Amino acid sequence: MIDRCLSLLLSEGTSGKRTRSTRTALAALVSCVALQATISSEAIEAALVINLDFTNFSTGAPANGDPILGGGTVADAQSVIQTAASIWEQAFANSSSSIGWSTNVGGTLTQTIAVEWAPLSGSTLATGGTGWFSSDGRWSSGTLTWDNDGSSDFFVDATPTESSEWNKVSTRDLSFNGIAMNADRTSYDAAAGVARSNSDMLTVAIHEIGHALGFFDTFPAFAASDLGSDGDVDITGGPFTNAEIVYAGGHTTFQMLSPAGGDFPYDPGGGSFFPPANYYPNVMGSSILTGTRKRLTETDIAIVGQFLQFDMNHVDFDPQPVPEPSSLAVLALGSAALLGSRARQRRRDRKRRLRTGQA
Repeated sequence: MIDRCLSLLLSEGTSGKRTRSTRTALAALVSCVALQATISSEAIEAALVINLDFTNFSTGAPANGDPILGGGTVADAQSVIQTAASIWEQAFANSSSSIGWSTNVGGTLTQTIAVEWAPLSGSTLATGGTGWFSSDGRWSSGTLTWDNDGSSDFFVDATPTESSEWNKVSTRDLSFNGIAMNADRTSYDAAAGVARSNSDMLTVAIHEIGHALGFFDTFPAFAASDLGSDGDVDITGGPFTNAEIVYAGGHTTFQMLSPAGGDFPYDPGGGSFFPPANYYPNVMGSSILTGTRKRLTETDIAIVGQFLQFDMNHVDFDPQPVPEPSSLAVLALGSAALLGSRARQRRRDRKRRLRTGQA
C-alpha cells in the first residue's frame, strides 16, 4: 500500500496539470501511511496477540554498550524482542483458533510474556516458557529470561526487520512422512563483527517466545498434538496435512548437513569455518549456531498452528517482520520532504521561465 501511495502522489506532484495541491497531496500521503499502520496493527492482532511485559526488563539489564549486548543498547534489545513477537503474530494474522479455551474470543488468543534478565547456568542464552490452568489448559503466564552472567554475548540488531549483515541464506526442504516442508531459513557468512561472532538475539527471542506459546511436551495442547504419543507432532489440516514432525522435550530433532562451500558456520574461536556437519536448521531446534540468523520455517509454524488449533489454510508460513508505526511515520516525513522539495523546484523553474519570457 505504501508503494502505491507514493507512486500515485509523486506522479501527481510532478504533473504539469496537477489535480491537487502539494499541500493536499502531503495530507493524503500522511493519511495513507496512517491507514497502512492501522491495517498492519489490526492484521497482526487478528488471531494471536503477544503482550510483552517489560516492567522488570531494566532490572539486571546490562549497561548500554556492554559486551553482553554486543555493544548495543537496552532499547535496541527491547526492539529486537518486539520484532520477534511480531513475526509470530504475523504468521497467524489471517487465521483463527478453534481451541476450547475460555480466553479464546472470536478465534483470537492472547499471551502475556514477562521479559527480564537473570544469571542462567552453563551455556544457556535465554529461557522461555509458560504456565497453564488445569481447568482447560490455557496459558496462565509466560516468561522470557535473558542471561546476564557474562557468559552470553548477543548481536543486538539495531535494524532487526532486515538481515543485511549476512551475505548468504540457506533455504531448504525436508520430507516429513512424505510431505515436503521448508525446514531451513538460515542466514550466514556475515562480515567480521558482532553479527558473525555473537549469538543473534532475534533468533533466540523467536525461539524462546515459541516456548512461551507452549512449544514443549508437557504443555497440554502440545502433548495432545502427538496423536500416537510416538514422538512426532501430527499435522491434520492445511497444506501439510499428514506431515509428522519429530521432536523431543521442547525441540524438534531433525538435522541437515550444512550448506556446501566451506563457509558455514563461522567458528569465532578458531577464526575459520567448521567443516560440513549436521546442524539443527530451524528456529525450534535445540541449538543455534554462533554467527547465524534463523527465520521461522514451515515446520516451526505448522507445529504451533497445530497445537493451538489455528485454521492452517489461512496461516502465513513465510511471515516477515512488520516495521513499527514510527518507521512508517519516518517514511511519510521523508516522502513529504521529497514532495515539498519538488514543489519548490517547480516554483523556481516557473520564475526562471517568466524572467526569460518562456512562460
